[in-house]
Amino acid sequence: MRAIVLAGGQGTRLRPLTTARPKPMVPVANRPMMEHILELLSAHRFNDLLITLQYLPDVIRNYFGDGSDFGSKITYSIEEKPLGTAGSVKRLEQLLEGTFLVFSGDVVTDINLSEVVKFHKKNGAIATITLTRVPNPLEYGIVIMNEEGRIENFLEKPSWGEVFSDTINTGIYVLEPEALKYVKRGQEFDFSKQLFPLLLKQGEALYGYTSTGYWCDIGNIQQYLQTHRDVLSKKVKLKIPGKEIEDSLWVGDGALLHGDVSVKAPAIIGRTSHIHGGAKIEEFSVIGDDVLIDKDASVKRSIIWNNAFVGPSSDLVGCIIGEKCNFRANVTVLEDAVVADECILGQGSMIKPGIRIWPGKMIEAGSTVSMDLRWGMRWMKNLFGLWGLTGLSNIEITPEFAAKLGAAYGTFLGKKTKVVVGRDTHTVSRMIKRALTAGLNSVGVSTYNLRIMPAPLIRCAVRSYGADGGVSVRVPQIDPSSVNIQFFDSWGINLDRKCEKKIEDIFFKEDIRRVFPDEVGEITYPVGAVEYYRDGALKFIDRRILEDAKLEVVLDCANGSSSVIAPSLLEMLGCRVTSLNARMDEQLGPTSFEGMPKTLSRIASVVRAVGADVGIAIDGHGDRILLVDERGNTISGETALALFAKSILEKAKGGKIVIPVTASRIVDDVAKTQGGEVCRTKVGAYPLLDSILREQAVFGGEEGGGLVFPGFMLGYDGIISAAKLLETLATSEADLSELVGQLPSFFMTQEKVQCPWEFRGKIMRDLLEEVRDRHVDTMDGIKIFYDSSWILLLPSPEEPVFNIYAEAPSKEEAETLVHQYTDKIRGMIG
Repeated sequence: MRAIVLAGGQGTRLRPLTTARPKPMVPVANRPMMEHILELLSAHRFNDLLITLQYLPDVIRNYFGDGSDFGSKITYSIEEKPLGTAGSVKRLEQLLEGTFLVFSGDVVTDINLSEVVKFHKKNGAIATITLTRVPNPLEYGIVIMNEEGRIENFLEKPSWGEVFSDTINTGIYVLEPEALKYVKRGQEFDFSKQLFPLLLKQGEALYGYTSTGYWCDIGNIQQYLQTHRDVLSKKVKLKIPGKEIEDSLWVGDGALLHGDVSVKAPAIIGRTSHIHGGAKIEEFSVIGDDVLIDKDASVKRSIIWNNAFVGPSSDLVGCIIGEKCNFRANVTVLEDAVVADECILGQGSMIKPGIRIWPGKMIEAGSTVSMDLRWGMRWMKNLFGLWGLTGLSNIEITPEFAAKLGAAYGTFLGKKTKVVVGRDTHTVSRMIKRALTAGLNSVGVSTYNLRIMPAPLIRCAVRSYGADGGVSVRVPQIDPSSVNIQFFDSWGINLDRKCEKKIEDIFFKEDIRRVFPDEVGEITYPVGAVEYYRDGALKFIDRRILEDAKLEVVLDCANGSSSVIAPSLLEMLGCRVTSLNARMDEQLGPTSFEGMPKTLSRIASVVRAVGADVGIAIDGHGDRILLVDERGNTISGETALALFAKSILEKAKGGKIVIPVTASRIVDDVAKTQGGEVCRTKVGAYPLLDSILREQAVFGGEEGGGLVFPGFMLGYDGIISAAKLLETLATSEADLSELVGQLPSFFMTQEKVQCPWEFRGKIMRDLLEEVRDRHVDTMDGIKIFYDSSWILLLPSPEEPVFNIYAEAPSKEEAETLVHQYTDKIRGMIG
């Protein structure tokens, strides 16, 4: 019988290990995994092999040649374009005269192939799928069979809701040539996705053989490490090179262990490797051929490929090191990190857990690498979070990163488009904005540079100038060591997740457009952005009633970009303004989040001293506000949201308002009294803005001080929020404390619970099961309603935590509810 080995896989999820080699050539126990496959095939008398190649075919051909060194005869089939698993075999149809075997070239297994063939012939099957059982079948094709082994149902890569079996397809098949008549020649066609469901539909004899042997599809780094642990634990029968000098300790020819080297089994030491005195090789470590490990180095549960050098006193823990790497002294590489071929790590450098270093990188001495390195800095898997893109300035978001990001955004928009760019007062923001602008220009996008400008004015300018998009760069108040970048569409609205995903794909795949020199985008410095915004604001606010009221306002601009317009706008509306922190000092930068209590205390003191009607703090980029009443009391964000909702609905005589699931239900009570309707939405800028647009709402906002007035502009706007509050005070002729006193009372609390990523799915399932008899809302997280209270359990998309929100008639009840579920989640983890 002939066997076909499918060896065209790129091994994308194993990168950077597979950037210079096809997946079948990734070593397992110091030999390419495909070599283990050929050995298994030969053991079951499959010596006439057809091997299909597509990605880096010469690497495989140069290693295996004609197969004579491996007891086989090999014929290669190289595809110019991927044809799918069945399409690849169809291409070889004329070479197949009888029953044949198809074997995936990138698995580790010791399945008894002779038994599979025997089962196939006994049942007269047209195709037999070799099966195995796994605890998590989501990534594979699952099957269900009758008692004779005939397949009755088949589904490729199901969701949990579709899982009806834990028996999965191994990618090893025995077929009759007649099965190929259902495959179209020259077209991409897959066994599991297309051919097998088609055979089932046609009533053909499709069987499944459930093997008890070992099988692992090495799909990612964790599975690669686990496979080695299984090999060293002898869970799979593989031929390991070298001599087993003691139980589960293999040492290759010419290997030297000097002095007081400590080696703990199970482990593999490759041929002609040298390990110097004081070094420690711990359990489940694999050292390749010609590796040099210097004195006092420590290797724990790690895999080191051929020709690597590990410097003295270095510490490798649960990591993978590629070929020809050179590590100087005192290097540390931690759990699940991967350092690909020919990298140089300087003395004292550290690679954090889970980091991927692409081939040929040089890490300077003393560096701590906390992000992937590819063609420069590479960001996390998902660039965008709930509020745009945020990262540590000059560490995670560097000028190089920003230029590439700008180029990706520009590629997404297309050539000859125009983008408005602006920033806050921080020097870091200036640096990143300039790099972003360079990236945009490099792909043929022209930019309107507004320099220092608050976010609401950037959004307004996008529409005023007829631009195709906008970018706002700021240093977040909550973390002054970071930088935040937000992208807007042609309406000045935050990009939706679909658009963000397209930009991410362009960024990670480096599918960036390049233009000729005469197509590079231009930079212009337009005038009128402040005037456009101011004129629109003066039309939106009831100027007459404010001029008559002559309100006294203490306004803190946080030394931010709103200083360019907020004080003068309120004065034009007839208010007497006492300005605080209105300097736009690039060295000083905006007020930080940690400084806000002090800021509010100072505002309260000035309000009382001058007898002001209200104190208003606008954040450094003009998006959000915090309030202090005439008595110097700070108004919470939840209270402010309810106050604005009541005022807007009262003036509009009803309508819809949009708030996130985290907002207090006091807003619902207020809306009900004003004939309004509340629409809840997921947490984040885009979900809120999208819902306001879809529902044609008259107002929207969230409890963090971000408020949206769609009659003026669809976006957070602290400047208009301040003016609208003053309009409310003038119209009602009541003090702010009086208006707050008219609202229903409520108590809210919030807490974070650390939760590893791998536990979150199970915890969500268990929690839903536990509260299934209660009123539950699963729009965003799990919101559980009680008689007079609620609690929301919301897993963060950006960090391994659960955010827990609770509201109750008293502070004690809210805190008790939070503590109850905090303990519950910790118990589920523990």
